[in-house]
Amino acid sequence: MKKILLLSLLFAWTGVVFAANVKKVAILEVVDKEKKMEYGHKLIVRSNLTRAITNTEGYDAFERADIDAIMAEHDFQRTGNVSNKDIKKIGEMTGAAYVLVAEGVMMDGGIYLTAKILNVETTKVEVTDNVTIKDTRSVTIQNGCRTLAANMFGALAGTSTTINKLFAGLFTKSPEQARLDSIEAAQKANRARIEAQMKEEQRMAEDRAREERRIAEAQARQEREEADARAREERRLAEEKARQEREEAEERVREERRIAGEQAALVQAERQKYYITKLSGNEYEYMGSVMDKKAYENFLQNNCPTAYSQYIKGKKLAGAGWGLFGAGVGLGFVGSVSMLGCALFDLGDVFYILGIGGMVSGSILTVTSIPLLCVGYAKQGKSHEVYNERCASSSAQYLSLNLTSGQNGLGIALNF
Repeated sequence: MKKILLLSLLFAWTGVVFAANVKKVAILEVVDKEKKMEYGHKLIVRSNLTRAITNTEGYDAFERADIDAIMAEHDFQRTGNVSNKDIKKIGEMTGAAYVLVAEGVMMDGGIYLTAKILNVETTKVEVTDNVTIKDTRSVTIQNGCRTLAANMFGALAGTSTTINKLFAGLFTKSPEQARLDSIEAAQKANRARIEAQMKEEQRMAEDRAREERRIAEAQARQEREEADARAREERRLAEEKARQEREEAEERVREERRIAGEQAALVQAERQKYYITKLSGNEYEYMGSVMDKKAYENFLQNNCPTAYSQYIKGKKLAGAGWGLFGAGVGLGFVGSVSMLGCALFDLGDVFYILGIGGMVSGSILTVTSIPLLCVGYAKQGKSHEVYNERCASSSAQYLSLNLTSGQNGLGIALNF
């Protein structure tokens, strides 16, 4: 029980000692002898060194304008030198235990950064180290400053013997081993913090990458939708244009057909003025003049050989029909008389046979004549239709020679 109480008191007292033993570190402005570093790069280096040291257990880093004023009096930026007197003065003004002097050189697109820690009491250099920062991105500079601070203050932690003195009677480790363990623990803690910060930065970078991918996918999706909408609108406009063109083409065809129909009607009407019209009997009318059968035949012969040929064929068939009809009627009459004579006067079998033969032959010829007459007159009747269809024109010439009577007597009139 006494040991437990003793250990508790010891640990409580150690915490008070550690809390009171936080050492201040004054960080001077970054030295740039070649004057090639941009102000922004020097500002990032200084601020990140300040933050890295402040996050180191047992140390508190700070920057103050009066420190920069003291250094400016001695042209610190150009020479990089700080006197023992200035170191002590900074300690008196700020209560700092250490002064950190950093110098940077631009090299191969990056920064070569070296730093040293000066003890205010002894004005000696406690620790010095360097780091090469491969580029000037802020995250790269930040990581380089963390590494530099971890290395320097991990090594600086080995100079304190407070913990060794406190625990010298409780543990069997040698002072050298305790010092090494302390350095290793500080380095491990710094590495753990750096790794945690790097993981957090990596997580944030992955989050940013996912967000950028999401935004890019949303933008690509929106662009595809807009492209699809434009394609649909273009297809709709193309279809509308094609439909309109079809309607216009159909309308042009209808208009052309209408005009052609009107022109055909006009041509037909013009031709109809020169048509021949069949009147009753054997009379025909042409251009207001009446033609008899003979005049009509002459007109066809002079103006339409096709219609004239049909008319002549019909005339011949009709003539043949009338011939057969006359012969049939004559034979029938002779046969009838012979039969009547045989019946009245008993003329004998010869006359009886002749009578029968005459009647039969006459009947056959009469019946045969009927189709010839019908076909013949039909051909003659349709000859004017053939003319109207094939030969009607204004070039047809009509001549007629008629017998006329006047006050002075009879005369001949020539009509054309």
